[in-house]
Amino acid sequence: MMKKIGLDSKGGARPTGKQLSKALKYFDLGVKLEVTLHEVSSLLMNISLAELAVFIIAAVFATKATMKMLWMFTFHFLRGILGILLHNQLPTSH
Repeated sequence: MMKKIGLDSKGGARPTGKQLSKALKYFDLGVKLEVTLHEVSSLLMNISLAELAVFIIAAVFATKATMKMLWMFTFHFLRGILGILLHNQLPTSH
């Protein structure tokens, strides 16, 4: 019974090999999830900034003829702002 819960005959708590292996698997999964969360957050921010920058540069260099088409891409500007707002609301893992 004592060996099953991780206690040796002297009363010390030592994990068994199976318990240690299980703990390391969960730790590995946690680290992978943290890296994935960071990458998704970074990707969202970089794409949002790129969309804002491209729209602003296009607006600065737009002529009268191309201004009509520029307004069709206002959703990219709004999507860039929404992406930054979402990035600020995402949880950080560190």
